Parts: sequence; structure tokens; C-alpha cells
Amino acid sequence: MRLNTATVKTDLAPVVVILDSSLGTLRLSDEFQRLGFEVVLIPGQSLNALKKWKAPANRQWFSHPGWTDWGQRPEWSQLVQKMGGIAIGPSSKIINLFSHLINFLSEGAKHQIPHALAHPYPLASIPEAVNVIKEYPVVLKNLRSPQFGLGLVDISHAGELKTKGSLWLDHVNEVEGDSFFGIERFIEGSRLIRFPFSRDTEGEVKFFSQIDHSLQSEYRAYIPICPPQNLTTSVIDEVNEKMENFINAIGFTGVGSMDFLVDGSRYYLVGGHCGFKRDSWLWEKVDGVSPLSEQLRSLNLSHKSSAKHTPKSKNETTAAMVFLRAEDPIYQLPSPGKIFEKDTTGKESNWIWSDLKQGKIEASGSDLIGAWVGVGKSLKDVLKSAEDDLSKLWIHGSLLTNQKYLIDVLKHPWVREGAFYLGFLQHEFIPDHRPPLEVIQFAADVCASLVKAQSSLKWLVLGYRIETKPGIKIATPGSKRFADLDETLSYSVYRVTDDRWSVRIGLWSFWCVEQRKSTQGIKLNGLVAGVVKRLAVSKGKLTEPGDTLVIVESLRRWVSHQVSIPVKVLSWKVKVGEAVEPGQMLAEIEKP
Repeated sequence: MRLNTATVKTDLAPVVVILDSSLGTLRLSDEFQRLGFEVVLIPGQSLNALKKWKAPANRQWFSHPGWTDWGQRPEWSQLVQKMGGIAIGPSSKIINLFSHLINFLSEGAKHQIPHALAHPYPLASIPEAVNVIKEYPVVLKNLRSPQFGLGLVDISHAGELKTKGSLWLDHVNEVEGDSFFGIERFIEGSRLIRFPFSRDTEGEVKFFSQIDHSLQSEYRAYIPICPPQNLTTSVIDEVNEKMENFINAIGFTGVGSMDFLVDGSRYYLVGGHCGFKRDSWLWEKVDGVSPLSEQLRSLNLSHKSSAKHTPKSKNETTAAMVFLRAEDPIYQLPSPGKIFEKDTTGKESNWIWSDLKQGKIEASGSDLIGAWVGVGKSLKDVLKSAEDDLSKLWIHGSLLTNQKYLIDVLKHPWVREGAFYLGFLQHEFIPDHRPPLEVIQFAADVCASLVKAQSSLKWLVLGYRIETKPGIKIATPGSKRFADLDETLSYSVYRVTDDRWSVRIGLWSFWCVEQRKSTQGIKLNGLVAGVVKRLAVSKGKLTEPGDTLVIVESLRRWVSHQVSIPVKVLSWKVKVGEAVEPGQMLAEIEKP
């Protein structure tokens, strides 16, 4: 149930306004209420919505950024102060330092914290980067909000800088306005480790269990793990000592974290965060400390002290978080849509679900469906528990999910042994994404049974061209035993567009696309549901192989549509700003 107004009815309770970000927001709201606060959620995650909120007269009130990015930007705390409230977080000065990457890393260097910057000054254009990059690979980082997702992009060679880099910078500029970026060396084989901490107004510093963020792809987190495997005590002690000097020198108060690339005994500071992130649920489970209580205690905003921090041995407790996303599990493309079926037969208490309106993952919103959070005595135990609960989850609708992909990751022997590194998922991991042909044929047969056409039908399924016979009748949803697997699997299908179906069979989810005869020329079809952001090629122009023809924005990502051969656009079937569906014809093209 969504909380829109306060549920604590007392004039004595201070008011806290939380900027809403769905996943985990209600849990945060509940904890504030247990601590004696009256809670108001501001939907939309925007400062404009906060400006319109009427602060109570003669009442003390606070604002918390929740899980939004506003906690990393000084505009939020400045607005709260202007409105007469108290921002639950560091000062605007500290937020400003953390949010400007080059200044932040340079300040760290004053305290002997090494960084991986390949160029000491901010850049504003790709031609500038071409002139200063001496060797590849590198990472481009948005200096305004150097967080995961839109904030970073990997560049492997000069050609990729001009294509992938230019597209990334265009996206950043559209979202942020004119932006500057920095260049960081790519440390091959390193791990991305987050070091959380708190510091109170008296200068007492606490450190909490570190979190390994190496299991990510395209800088989107998939499985954070706490504490990291094979992180030596000497590295932890050295990093914590330098962090303490740093945060004491700048006068930080509250809860925060710093991110390091760790390569054996070497470490490099790459970013920092004010406040706590969603992964704080992990060190909460390992250390027995409530992040919110610790944040309030460190700022002298709560009379209730948090649990005493008692460090535990690394082998005593391991926690992991698994992010379930609306995503094509094969190509990792965004997959917005509606969820019609969701059934959890595992431990429901381990799941935190996004607050989806009418079960929809909107193309303009986040791809997060939910997160699994659990603990075990060892890494193998907690990953096996996550695998079991994900295997029991049934979720289907007009979208695909990364459920099968996650299970394949959790079962991988390198992951079970903790022998992974940053870039492992993106460059080394190959998921077992194609079911047996028996399953693929049955998927096409189910879809064909729901089509009224009487002639034979041809389908494109996971790269296979499948033919079905007319007159097939198969009930859906249902279950079927597959001889190749020696197993009975549940199945369900949903028609997304006129010729495209979302299919779920067991743990596999994929598209079935009906292949129809067309009187038109070669078609350029949409890869995702979203909004057309740019028609990159004018009608009649001859393109080069790999050129971007059109860009569709979906789940805050820009998806570039390309072809591997030279083509000419004969006509555009869509226009900028138009909503499109996967498989929809975007343009008619021809080979010259």
C-alpha cells in the first residue's frame, strides 16, 4: 500500500519528507515511523514536487533523499534549508565536493589516496578526448553525477570513442544540460569495492563491512556482495586509515561511502557517495547496524542510538543483493511492459518489490522490478539461497526479465568461489540462454494456436526460423513435459504487438515473432519499447556499416539501432517523440 500522508497523528512528532524512488521507499518510511517521525512521501522524485509541498506551520521538519540521486547533489539540501527544513545528510559544501569527481579525487590525493585519473582536467567534447587519450581502454565519467548507469561508459579503442562515446555524451548533455567529463584508466582485473562509513558531530568515525560491486554490466548493479571475498586485512586497514584522515579533514558528518578499484594490494579511489545507498541493507545484515539509525545518530537527529557496531569475522555472515530487472536476458536490452503474473513460493521476506503502478514498468521509469536480499554463513550458502528463491519465482507479462540470466550467474563456479572481477559479466560471462529446440518449437506452436490464420506460419525465435502447422490448439497458460529436459515446465504467452509475443516457459523468457510476407522493402524494426529520440540518418542518405540510424529511449537508456551493412533509408515510418513497441517498423531501407 502506498503511503501518501502521515500515519502518525501527533503534533509532537517531527515531520520527515522522503523523495520517493519506489524500491525500498516504504521500508524506509516504516523505519522512520518506528523512530517517531511523521512521514510524507513526495512522488515523482523531483525538487519541483518538494517545492509545492506546504511545510507545516510551527513544526520541525526534515527531508531525506530516499534512494534518489538528489542526496548526491547540493540543490536538494539548499532547497530544504531555504524552505526552513533540515536536510538529513552532509552539508551542501560536502555534497558539492563529492559530486564533482575531479575535485573529489584531487582532495583525496592530498591525503595520499591514489586515483586512476588519466587526465587531470575536465573535458567538454569528444574531439578534446581524442587529443588527450594516449592509450586504451579508458572509462569516461560524467563529472556532474559520476554514479552508475548514465554516469560512465567504457571505451576500448579510438573508433569506439567517436561512436559510443559521442552517443553517451549526447545523452548526458540532454539529461544534465552542458556537462563535463573526466577520463579514468581502466584497471584490468580489478574489483570495485565500496567502503561505507559514518562520522558524527563529535568526530567519531565508524567503518562498516565493505561491499563488492564487481558483478555489474554497463555499470548497472546485478549482485552486490558483502563482505568482499579475498580482500586482505592490510588493504582494509590502509584504506580505512586514509579515509578517516580525509573525512576528518573535510568535516564530513553523517553516513557515506567511497568506491575503490582494488587490484591485489593496489587500490584507486574512483568515487564517493553522501548518505547511504540501497546496498546498505547488506552491511546492515552483516554488522547488525541500522543505516538510518546510524545516519540520524551521527547527525544528532535521534535520541535513540543505533546498535553497537561489533565487527564480525568474514566467514561468519555473508549477505548478497540480487536486482531483478525488466530486461531482455540475452541482449540485455531494456524491456518495459506490464506484469500480469507474479508468484513467489520461496521466502517472501527476502524480497523487496518496486511499487509499480498497475504492475507497469514504464518506458520513462526505472527497470527495477525488485531485489532479493539474504544472508548465509558463506558466499556459497547465500548464493545458493538466492538461486533457490529465484528459481521458484514466476513472473510474466508483456515484458522479459533477467531472472534466468541471474540464476546462471549465481550458479557460475567463478562467482561461487568469489573469483570474479569488474568486467567479468560484461566481457567474460556467457549465459546459457537458449533452451532446447523442443522448447523453442513448442513456444512457436503455442503462439500459432492463438493466431486465426489458416495457412502455415513461420516464426523467428531466438535466432531460429520455426514453421508451425495450422489448426493447432494448445491451452494457455498451462504446463508440458519436455522429453529433452525430462522435466515438466509451466508456460504462458502474451501478445505484445500484432506479430510479437512474450513467451515464458520454465525459467526462459523470450520473444516469438511471426514472419509475415511484406510488399514493402527491407524493414528496420524497433528493438525495444520506448520513445524515438533521434532519427540519425536523413532519407536517401547512404550509410556506412555500423552507423546509427535511429535512437530509442527506454528505461532511461538510449538504444542505438544499427545495421551491419551499408543501407539507404527509403522512408521513415516514425517521428521524433513517438512511442514505439518492440518489433514495430521504424523505417523502410534498401541495400544499394
